[in-house]
Amino acid sequence: MGSLLSTHPVDNRRRRLVGRIALAVSVLCSLLLVAMAVVDLHGAEYALLLAVFPLMFAAPSAAVLLRQAARGDEVFELYEGGLAHTVGGVRRSWTWDQVRAIDVSERGPGSLTGSDVDCAIRFDDGELVRFTGLTQDCREIIGALGVHRADAASEPARQPNQRRAVTVLSLITLACAGTATWAITSTAGSTDGEANFGFAMLAVVCAVTGFFSGLFLLMTVRHGGRL
Repeated sequence: MGSLLSTHPVDNRRRRLVGRIALAVSVLCSLLLVAMAVVDLHGAEYALLLAVFPLMFAAPSAAVLLRQAARGDEVFELYEGGLAHTVGGVRRSWTWDQVRAIDVSERGPGSLTGSDVDCAIRFDDGELVRFTGLTQDCREIIGALGVHRADAASEPARQPNQRRAVTVLSLITLACAGTATWAITSTAGSTDGEANFGFAMLAVVCAVTGFFSGLFLLMTVRHGGRL
């Protein structure tokens, strides 16, 4: 693939740190949901259902980041004729002609979590390689992709993942809408003030969660989940 132009290690220590923070958030949200089930605050405990929304994002993020960190050191190598990727001692390489699709999202100059850059590359062998702002000088890789395979940017690299996200977010949005509707209708004609307050709190929480999941669903359908 020609001469080696640059080496781009992934900051595995920062990835592990962010994963642990996401895990801590997941545990906290889970404890709040347990507290909702065991503490009677005359309906006010339903407000703790708001913990479901951060839990939906923190738990998968923690699982992905900690699993990636456990694989070991990860390095990208940029060559004149292509790209190499090494993770956990396993090295793979591809020429520029093997690049079939590229998804790139850039959200600013820098981020602790690496979310300022998100790039996925699909090759002709079906492999999907992804890197974020946690990869050192990752914009050099994006620049090389733009020079050699700008045409591949018109093809979506993450279609299977996008379909899965659409399915999950659709189910969450429908479940929240249905629960909120049920909670509202359950208060009709009821004279039990405590029960009505509980149903009202449940309706508000489900409406808020459903709104945000619907918003993410819309972004996923229109922009592949990129802000």
